[in-house]
Amino acid sequence: AAETGRDVHDIVATATERLGAIGVESAEKVADGEAIAAAAWDVVIGDRATAPSLGCPILDEVFGPTLVPGRWSVYAARPAEGKTAIALNVLWTLANLGHGCMFLSMEQPMAQLAARICAIDGAARFGRIMDRPARVKPTDWHGRAELDRIRETCERIATVPLCIDDTSSMSLAYIRSRLVRQAAAMERAGRPLEYVALDFIQRARMPSADNRATSISLFCAGLADICRDLKIAMLALSQINREADKRATMRVTMGDMKDSGGIEENADVILGIWRPGRSDNAMADETTTISRIKNKFGGEGRWDLEWEGHYL
Repeated sequence: AAETGRDVHDIVATATERLGAIGVESAEKVADGEAIAAAAWDVVIGDRATAPSLGCPILDEVFGPTLVPGRWSVYAARPAEGKTAIALNVLWTLANLGHGCMFLSMEQPMAQLAARICAIDGAARFGRIMDRPARVKPTDWHGRAELDRIRETCERIATVPLCIDDTSSMSLAYIRSRLVRQAAAMERAGRPLEYVALDFIQRARMPSADNRATSISLFCAGLADICRDLKIAMLALSQINREADKRATMRVTMGDMKDSGGIEENADVILGIWRPGRSDNAMADETTTISRIKNKFGGEGRWDLEWEGHYL
């Protein structure tokens, strides 16, 4: 008070008024019985956020619960089981439908993800795209049609609302800042940001805490908050523990995820992904099994899908 020249009672009165305003503002966020009833009825019969169709009923059934705005979902699998390919495939399909999408990749560089898109969309073998020596001429591809399909895919990539950030070891603050800025930019372009994939949780720079488990929990809670605040759906990829390899069955369970407590607690939906053929050293191009092991909004389930790994 001495420094500002103001009367102490005036300062106290001003502070009390501001505290009162905060109290009123907070009270306005408290819903009474009438508001709760109206909200419940609106959920039953009103318009609400739903997942878009991926163009295939079984894929809508599998992935639909993870594509509702505001939800934070987890795709969990062992290394090299296809979680990145699946998430990228989902985002690429959504981007082609006109939905704003962003892939946050802390593992694979942007060029490699671009090559995956070319393989997925152009029905070209991913290994040939990545391993092709510089001396190989375009005419050496297996048929001109294959190269034409890849060229068409590249032309389409330039037009769809899909962005990739391949910064390594992103922090929670970086992710929020990046998504806020990207959402604003896409909103100005008339294609609002709706879907985000993050690859993968364990590669992120975790908040400071007493132990790793607490850091993971804080990080996951922060991601869930970002989804609600920005009204986006996020597909966060997660690796699972090596201990799962010692079991007779390859089925992914909740406890298999590394530092699973914080992930399980904060996720709205969790999908476990595994390829049964890999346990028998069989050909990878068989099937992939996806199980919904957590779903706050409905039931669980299990699906066996055809796996064409050479395109992924």
